[in-house]
Amino acid sequence: NNISPLILYQLVDSCVPSGGFAHSNTLEAAHQLHILTCINSSWRVSLREHCFDVLLQTFTATIPFLVETCHLFRSFYHHHDGVEEEGEEEKEGGSSPSSHQQQQRNMSTGKLLTPPPETILKKFESLEKELRATMNSHVACRASTTQGSGMLRAFSAAFPDIAPVLKILRRRILRMTPILNASQTDCYGHAATCFGAVCGLLNIDKETCTSMFLYTTARDMVNAAVRMNLIGPLEGGCVTNELCNGVNGLIELHLQDLINCCNDPDENDGNKISHTVRCGSHAHQISPLVEVLSNAHDRLYTRLFNS
Repeated sequence: NNISPLILYQLVDSCVPSGGFAHSNTLEAAHQLHILTCINSSWRVSLREHCFDVLLQTFTATIPFLVETCHLFRSFYHHHDGVEEEGEEEKEGGSSPSSHQQQQRNMSTGKLLTPPPETILKKFESLEKELRATMNSHVACRASTTQGSGMLRAFSAAFPDIAPVLKILRRRILRMTPILNASQTDCYGHAATCFGAVCGLLNIDKETCTSMFLYTTARDMVNAAVRMNLIGPLEGGCVTNELCNGVNGLIELHLQDLINCCNDPDENDGNKISHTVRCGSHAHQISPLVEVLSNAHDRLYTRLFNS
């Protein structure tokens, strides 16, 4: 992928106001309910095991929708449209630029992406509803939609060239959410689908998109552990490195299967968005304890985090 590394740094920057630091991803509930154990005056081993369980749960239950959304927008805005632009330039007798050169030209000239057609928006809505149907925890749903809306708002301001599309997605999400939703059980605009849409619009490949999403999940949990005084900042950096090594192995073993599900049977077919939603059918949960802890968070006597 020829995307500039500086763009990737912006997406995983801890200064992005997406609200990730307000959530512990079940870590606070696990600590108060004595799921985490202190071994030899250290929480490190138990913390690392629990964080990796959460990452496994995220990979199996959420990443399929992230990959499908990234593929949806990337195939339409960069593969499909890029072929048409190159064909036009070849007809004029000019040389066709690479995707990286075209992207640099668009950003330097301030070219805005055109609004997506209704078929793309319908597929995005389908992914949102299917992801919501797989969530059993109202706490996890609330945290996901809060961070998703924060991502759309923050990245709309950070990347003006994709802001028109992100604003359309925000309006479509508001239309999907019921007006009377006091229990917040039917919220949409989840973090996985919103982040996947942003990465797809920026022409980021699915593997990089998955790595960044899992890294930010691990980073937020370790930062929550530091603020809960379970580990120190230096030890937190070591735990983050261990989690990232585990994530790399997880991606190498299993991500390609999801990517193959999202690819079209015929890569030479010009209509690359004609396939139905298939990655979502691979979503499943492997850690029931994570779901139980997520639901138990609202019942804690004292809480530092929202989830």
